[in-house]
Order: sequence, then C-alpha cells, then structure tokens
Amino acid sequence: MIRKDALPDSYWDAALVTDFALKVAPTLAVVFSDGGSEGIEENDLGISFDFLEPNAMAYGKERGAELIGKKFVGGEWIDNPSAKWAIDDTTRDGARALLEQALKEGMSTQDFAARLEESGLFSEARAEMIARTETALAFNEGKLDSFKEADIDRVYVYDGDFDEECTEANGQIWDLDEAEANPIQHPNCERDFRPLTVSEQKEEAA
Repeated sequence: MIRKDALPDSYWDAALVTDFALKVAPTLAVVFSDGGSEGIEENDLGISFDFLEPNAMAYGKERGAELIGKKFVGGEWIDNPSAKWAIDDTTRDGARALLEQALKEGMSTQDFAARLEESGLFSEARAEMIARTETALAFNEGKLDSFKEADIDRVYVYDGDFDEECTEANGQIWDLDEAEANPIQHPNCERDFRPLTVSEQKEEAA
C-alpha cells in the first residue's frame, strides 16, 4: 500500500526521478547505442565501439531526468528549467493531485497506476508521440557521438518538410556543434545526419 503518513515536500520529485527517469534510462541508452553503432558501421568510421556503453548509459540517465525537468549534479537531482520537451507542469501537477488522493484513500500502488492511466494525462497518442520523439533524439545523439569520436566535424543534414525550419535544414552542411545542438527540430522529427564525403569536403574547402 502507498503510505499515508506525512511525506516531505520533495517526495513527489524524488518519486518521479526514481520511478520514471531511472526506468526509462536503459531504453534510451540502448537507442543511443544503436545510433552510435549505425554511425560507425554505415560510414566505415574505423573506430572502436568501446566508448559507446559508458556514453549511452550517461545519456540515458541524463535524458531521463530532463524529461521531468531535472538534472543530476554533484550526486543530487536539481531543477533543470531548460530541459527540452520535459513533461509540462500541468501534467506533473495533475499526477501529484492523484498521488495525494491515493494517499488519503490508502490506495495500493497498482490501483494508483491504473488511476494515473485512466486520468488521460498520458493518452495513447501522446505516449506514442513521446516514444517516437525520444527514440529519434537518442538515436541521433548516439550517431553524432560516434562522429565526434571519429573526429568528424562537418555533417550533411537530411530532414523532412514538416515545418519551415526542417525544410531549411534539409541539405545543409553543419558543423558538429550545430548538429549536436539541434539533433531534432520538434516532436516526431525525421532529421538524420551523415559525415561529408571526400568530394564534399573538397568543395567546402574550394
């Protein structure tokens, strides 16, 4: 049963980090690693895969925290107001209200989970959108990480025509810093990257 005794004000944030961020971290790490592996294999980068596991694990933990507006600093979870695409305050407030109700009613953890799903805070469509977005983000982060490991500093951008920014980015050549700052443009983004070819590098230098 969920305990009904008094809980510290920090309980909800700690619960979110433990139950959501840390549970989603392994999946994000796997997708990051898959992106890095594809970057190495498809582009014949000729580098070791050894860097992928620790970098993927770090990414999963950091991004999982960002999703709830947190970051891990000095062994503690702190607020991260700049986190992209974090679950919004309305969702967190609604979930917290349900938790408080669960505490008052002595609801079991299983019943609370069912109540949370029934609340509509995470609809099936929204859950799918979040999953697709986070998959694209983690995959591209991993791929760009492999390019960095191979000392690649210029990439070709592939993108769709979902909006003006995507259309403008498609076909551009970015330095790696710009790509890392913009791995995707928006939820459900189709952005992808590859290193410049030898001929493209020569054209750039001309």
